[in-house]
Amino acid sequence: MTKERFYDLIFVVEGRDKDIEMETLKRFKNSGAVLINYLVDTPQDWWRSIKISQIFDYVLSAQTENCQRLKNKYNEVLFFPFAISDEFFHKIRPPKEEDYLANARNPITFLGSAHSRWRWHFVNQLSRIAEPLTVVGSGWNGKSRNGEQASTIQSSVKRLLKKMEEHGGISFRSQWTRIWGGEASAVLGGIINAVSQQSYAPLENVQLPGFLNDGELNELLLQSAAIVSTSMHGSGYLAGHPRMQFKLRDIELSAYGIPHLVNRTPDTIMCLGDDAFYYHGFDELRSCLNMVRNDPKLAYQRAKVVRTIIQNNHLWSNRFSQIAKLTKLNISQ
Repeated sequence: MTKERFYDLIFVVEGRDKDIEMETLKRFKNSGAVLINYLVDTPQDWWRSIKISQIFDYVLSAQTENCQRLKNKYNEVLFFPFAISDEFFHKIRPPKEEDYLANARNPITFLGSAHSRWRWHFVNQLSRIAEPLTVVGSGWNGKSRNGEQASTIQSSVKRLLKKMEEHGGISFRSQWTRIWGGEASAVLGGIINAVSQQSYAPLENVQLPGFLNDGELNELLLQSAAIVSTSMHGSGYLAGHPRMQFKLRDIELSAYGIPHLVNRTPDTIMCLGDDAFYYHGFDELRSCLNMVRNDPKLAYQRAKVVRTIIQNNHLWSNRFSQIAKLTKLNISQ
């Protein structure tokens, strides 16, 4: 804030057309404030911010795919990757090389929830090439899986009925898409994914520790031979049509100094550099795991390089510096 204007910078996270009035943004902009909209959501949600993106001075997106879609003549649209807090980074105590080598035969850890049939299939396949395997995330236990499905069905149906009530009843064939837009397919996808007849193959050679608090999870990850995650998203209205999505987890898990196997995408390559462990398909995933098992010393050194990249480029202190340089404002953290 300065004497000349009430605000120097308006920084909005996930500003969408339906949430913010255009006139309000224009008043702030006319006062001299710099307006930034930071979009971190999934690639397929770009359409929710088309109109207001024209008012902001800068649109920052955590998905390169959305940078291309939202590009316009009114402002700058820039790739602004996810970041982790400096405090989170410095709390992590990566193992020394000799300790990691002593744990080289420890389980591989997969971190992620059982939110879709595709994810279940992925872990089932992973368990055959990454033995032993520890899986951490909600929904993997059979009972919690059933409860999760029931909860999904209940919430989806409630949303459906509420929308129908608001519009005085909706004709499924003629007005659904017009009234709901992209939200219709999201709700339908959630319902279909939850109630469809799904057969889940039992997970073999998999350890399921259940719920872990932050300290327990950190300890588990730091004692793992490697960490596996997937950028593939396949729930909700992507049910049956999984696609890549850059995630905070891609940055977060790479900060542990443990080999982290991630999907090879333009976003991950741009952020994690040449020493990260990339895979595309199970053949490459198997090759990465074999390399970690057969040459743990090299795997450790590469993971150490990636952690340094996170420290130098993907902490929020880095992002504050980028915003200050972009806006030419004196921004204190």
